Amino acid sequence: MSLFQNILGDISKKLQKSQFSKEVIVITVSKTIGFNISTDDIYIKNQTIYFNVSPTIKSIITLKQNLLLKELESFSIKSIG
Repeated sequence: MSLFQNILGDISKKLQKSQFSKEVIVITVSKTIGFNISTDDIYIKNQTIYFNVSPTIKSIITLKQNLLLKELESFSIKSIG
């Protein structure tokens, strides 16, 4: 079970499926951790986010998980553009 499963479920309920995409997650995660990741580096299955990145970046994601979860919770389409 991923630590992002519950938060992703809550977010996907709030947003329409057409608006919620990997790009939203990539933008939020990249901004929060300070490293660029691409949409090819993540996949979503059963409301769980899986990261295909180096162990170093996974460690940074884990260290900043509280901040990342807050960013994902408060994310709105207005914050993209």
